[in-house]
Amino acid sequence: MFHVNERLFIDGITVYPTGANFVCFRIDTGMTARDFQRRLLVEHGMYVRDCSNKVGMDRFHIRVATQGRTQDQRSIDVLPLAPIEAVDKAG
Repeated sequence: MFHVNERLFIDGITVYPTGANFVCFRIDTGMTARDFQRRLLVEHGMYVRDCSNKVGMDRFHIRVATQGRTQDQRSIDVLPLAPIEAVDKAG
């Protein structure tokens, strides 16, 4: 995502700095990466990588690859929706 590390702040998600062609996130609302991944795919047609099997990460980590400016902007618009929905449904 283009310069996303400097400007992306999402309630319920921690954004990790990266120099790679992807951005790593930690979901802080209690929703697991697997549930987050499924929700984004089913409800928004967007795929994110569940990183729960990666060394140093747990079941709350995801990764989003860069896919060009248009798709990156869509990711920035959609990502905040899933963890907020999880908190709303739990409360």
